[in-house]
Amino acid sequence: MSTKVLVLHGYRECAYYTYRKMAPIIAGCGDRVQFYFLDAPMIMVPADPKAHFGNTTDARYTLKSVPTCSTPTMYPPQSDAHRAWFLINDTGRDSLPGIEESWSYLRQILKLHKFDAIFGFSQGAAMAEQIAAMLERPYLFPMFCENGVAPHPPFKFVACVSGFLIRGPKLTWESYNVSRAAMGAPEFGFAKNTPTLYVVGRNDIVVPLERSHIFAQHSLYKRVEEHHGGHFIPMQTKWRQFFISFFMDPFSDIPSPTPASITTAATADDDEALITTLPVRTEPYQIGQTLFCPAGHRDDEPEYEERPHFFSVVYDSDSDSESDDHISPPDTPFVRTPQLPVLELEEPGIVDSETTSKFDSIDGVADRLSGTLSAKSKL
Repeated sequence: MSTKVLVLHGYRECAYYTYRKMAPIIAGCGDRVQFYFLDAPMIMVPADPKAHFGNTTDARYTLKSVPTCSTPTMYPPQSDAHRAWFLINDTGRDSLPGIEESWSYLRQILKLHKFDAIFGFSQGAAMAEQIAAMLERPYLFPMFCENGVAPHPPFKFVACVSGFLIRGPKLTWESYNVSRAAMGAPEFGFAKNTPTLYVVGRNDIVVPLERSHIFAQHSLYKRVEEHHGGHFIPMQTKWRQFFISFFMDPFSDIPSPTPASITTAATADDDEALITTLPVRTEPYQIGQTLFCPAGHRDDEPEYEERPHFFSVVYDSDSDSESDDHISPPDTPFVRTPQLPVLELEEPGIVDSETTSKFDSIDGVADRLSGTLSAKSKL
C-alpha cells in the first residue's frame, strides 16, 4: 500500500511551485509514495504585510483570477500565486494573523482525507509540526480539535525542512480568550511523540541555526540532518536519494547525507557550500541517527479510534513571567533565545458525568478557569 503524504508549501509559495521543486523526489518514489499538495487559504496581495525579504506580491494578482488547490491533489494546477498559512506582521510580534483561518481550513481537510504523514517547508514545516502536536493531544488544543476530538489520527511521521516553532512560549498570544491565552502557556511547549525528520540549513538566514535547534528539541523521536546551504530544500544527488529512501521507509537505516564536516571543501557534486560555512558548533542533538519508530506508529497497530478529551490546563493569562526575548519570529534579526524547557504532560483523568457539561464549550472552560483562579486569589 502506498504511503500518503500531505505537503504544505512555504511562505509566498503555492502547491504547484512545491510540486515542481519536489519533482525528482516524486519520480524517485514511484507508486510507493503518493504526495498530495494543498494551497494555503491566504493569497498575498500588496496590502498584506511585507514578506520575509521585504517584497510584496505583484499587483497583477488582484486583477485576475488565481487557480486554487483547495483539495489535496497529486497534480496541482499551474499557478504563480504567492500564498501564506499565516502572515508575518511587521507592526507587532504577539500574534500570527490568519492562523485561525488555516486551522479551520486544515481541520476540514483532515476530516475528509486521511494521510500517513505530513511534510512541510519553512512556514509549511512550522504548520506541519504544530498540526502533528495538536493531533497527539487534542484536549490541549480546543481551537483546532472541536470538543477535544482530533479530526485525524496522529501521523506516522513528519518531515520538516527549514522549519521553526509556533507553539509554546515561543510567541506571546493575546489573552482576551482562553484559546489564545492557552497557546502562550509553557505547558504547550511539550515534546511531541510523532517521529520527525528535521532538515536544517547551516547558513539559513531566514531561520537561524539556533531557531532550528529549539525546533528540533521539541520532539522525543527525531532525526536531524544538516546541509551547508540556506533556506531551501536541498536537491543535490545525495540529498535527493536520501529523501526518496526516507519517504519510502522512514525508519530504516538510511545513510546520512550530512557532510562529515562543515569545513570540508565542496566537491563537483556537492555544490551546497554556497557561502563561507559556519564554525563547528556543539549541537544539542546527534546528526544522522536512524529515526526510531515508537509503538503506535506501525502499520499493524489497531485502527485509530476517536475519543473525546477535555481541556484541563489551568493557565494564568495575566502572568508577566514570559520574557520579550521569546518574541522573535524567524524573519527578524536573530535575538539569542534561552533554551526552552521540554515538558511532558500526562493525559487528563476521567471526567465524571456531573462535570462533563462544564467542558462542553470554550465558554464553559473560561468560566471554570476563572472560578479556579478567583478561589486561589482568596487563599
